[in-house]
Amino acid sequence: MKTPIVKICPVCGKEFYVKTSHAERRVCCSKTCAGILHSIRKTGKGKQPIEKMCLGCKQLFKTKNENQRYCSSICWVKSRPHPRDESKKETKQCPICGKSFTNWISQKQKYCSDKCRNVGHKQFSGLLAPRWRGGIRKWRGPNWDTQRKKAIKRDGSCRLCGTTKHLHVHHIIPWHTFDGNYMMANVLTNLVTLCRKCHNKVEHGYPCPRPLF
Repeated sequence: MKTPIVKICPVCGKEFYVKTSHAERRVCCSKTCAGILHSIRKTGKGKQPIEKMCLGCKQLFKTKNENQRYCSSICWVKSRPHPRDESKKETKQCPICGKSFTNWISQKQKYCSDKCRNVGHKQFSGLLAPRWRGGIRKWRGPNWDTQRKKAIKRDGSCRLCGTTKHLHVHHIIPWHTFDGNYMMANVLTNLVTLCRKCHNKVEHGYPCPRPLF
């Protein structure tokens, strides 16, 4: 039987025993101490800053990260072996505020800032949207709850896949074509039971099944 090795925890200073096979990878006496050590290594808490020379601008800078080689992201970008070609930038004019800005051609940015983008999007919402269809009206008439329960009781399950979970009731002829005439729209012959997944498929063009009579 192999003799366990005695190690000293670098966090709490407590001695602990560890198997020979785990001696190299186990550093701390417990998960708590290992978490504290990981936090110290990650945040640099408790470390003294060291002075290093930036590989980009050759200036001295202080850091707690022993692996840091550049003083800033600007120096890192400038020292890249293949910097981005500035000729691939283009100057654009913001359609909201009229301010000129430069951006990469591949990004297809239209507005100069998030503020202008939000204003621009509001101009194409609601009635001004090119795909506006009159909005979504969730109200289906005062008899909707009754008719919906009758349709589910009649069909019993989804008419496409047969599941009994997450059941919806779908209008075979769309509700909006009845112009609010709920008596005609909610007739049982125009209602069919579908599950949530199949309902989504039918709404996007999948052939709608017929109800059970």
